[in-house]
Amino acid sequence: MSRIFGDKVSQVVDWICSSSGVGKSGASSLLGLVAPAVLGFLGKEVKGSHLGASGLTNLLSGRADFLKNAAPAGLAGVMGLSNLSDLSKSDFSGGVANTVQKKSSIWKWLLLLLIIAAVVLLLLRMCNASPIEKAGKVSELLGKYLMVKLPNGVEINVPELGVEKKLIAFIEDKSRPVDKKTWFSFDRLEFETGSAKLKPSSMEQLKNIAEIMKAYPQVTLKIGGYTDNTGAADANLKLSQQRAANTMDEIIKSGIDAQRLEAEGYGEQYPVADNATEEGRAKNRRIDILVAGK
Repeated sequence: MSRIFGDKVSQVVDWICSSSGVGKSGASSLLGLVAPAVLGFLGKEVKGSHLGASGLTNLLSGRADFLKNAAPAGLAGVMGLSNLSDLSKSDFSGGVANTVQKKSSIWKWLLLLLIIAAVVLLLLRMCNASPIEKAGKVSELLGKYLMVKLPNGVEINVPELGVEKKLIAFIEDKSRPVDKKTWFSFDRLEFETGSAKLKPSSMEQLKNIAEIMKAYPQVTLKIGGYTDNTGAADANLKLSQQRAANTMDEIIKSGIDAQRLEAEGYGEQYPVADNATEEGRAKNRRIDILVAGK
């Protein structure tokens, strides 16, 4: 990031945090994911269209007005500019990175703005849905909520197509043996962006899983963590392990013996969808459950 943003890295991260409510680690991770994606896209454009320096400048300049209008308040100050109207000029004073000369070409500034705009758009899509909208999406995908009575008399409130119902059905079906291939994906877990920290909205489903384990004391589970293929493979593996472990720890906190649970991260291995699309990548970023014993 320092090679792209120079001495403005901390200001950019702080601005993202204050504008979105995302933590510093999440904002830094998001920048680390988005910047290579933007640069990769531009690289393909340059190679595919055989663009030189002037061609790249024209490509980015064509988006100047859109970026200026879309930029949230305060972004100009973060980038060290009095305002973003300077982006309409071909050359102006200032510079983001220490290595950039005082007279900085417009495409370098537009590249930084394009990266930040991509971060903002991603945050808006991920974080700005209202609770009502989120509830509506759950209802649309997983069906209506209903009360399910467990063998020990405890009732849990779950969606009719939720993972809890699937898990119970598998546990109670004596004709379905335990194997290493039958995984069930959590459908209501949420993590902070680029982090292993679970959001409060995840607690309901985790408590439901704990209640199911209490009702079926012979059951043991394995938690698997997965990511898409964006970013470095070793970082993805580490993040997936941390998320799986945190998921397991929350279930243990609800009164489940740690000996009945295991967690493992698989990183970008075993995708269930195409990583070439945003929808596919979202499906690959998941936490799964395997019934290891019943």
